[in-house]
Amino acid sequence: MTTRRLAAEAGLNHGLVHYHFGSVEAVLAAVLDRALQRTLGRMRAALAGGAPFRARWRAAMAALDAQVAGGDARLVAELSTAALHAPALRTRLAAAAEAWRALLAAALADAVAEYGLSPATAAPAAGLLGALMAGMTAERVLEPGRDQGELARWVEGWLLALGDPGRGSPPAA
Repeated sequence: MTTRRLAAEAGLNHGLVHYHFGSVEAVLAAVLDRALQRTLGRMRAALAGGAPFRARWRAAMAALDAQVAGGDARLVAELSTAALHAPALRTRLAAAAEAWRALLAAALADAVAEYGLSPATAAPAAGLLGALMAGMTAERVLEPGRDQGELARWVEGWLLALGDPGRGSPPAA
């Protein structure tokens, strides 16, 4: 990819693209920033306090669907690969991952109070759910028609069982 090719695809003068961004990496960084802002914005809205955690989990699953359907999940996946050789992209992805973990940890801190869990549960549960959702997103990008409903319901049951084994439990494997 070159700035010349990007300009041709966009129907713009090559000089304008180069003047405004300076390099292909800068163009990709700007695209990544916008996709990450949309993704984190959706998740922030989904996980915002006020509703029971179970409802926020469902909203997060819907936000994940929107991220995949809107193309942001694929875009972030492709730019994550490019980040292996582009430090500016890698830095942005690391910052977004940190923001995502903090968002999940805050939502799970509310769940700790709601379910009567040990406060020590929030950080490991946030790490687990973050990795799980990243894997679910990657799977949806690679296999767009794949149904993950069973997994989402299992996780919801697991979350409920953390606080009160009588309120819900993960389905048997």
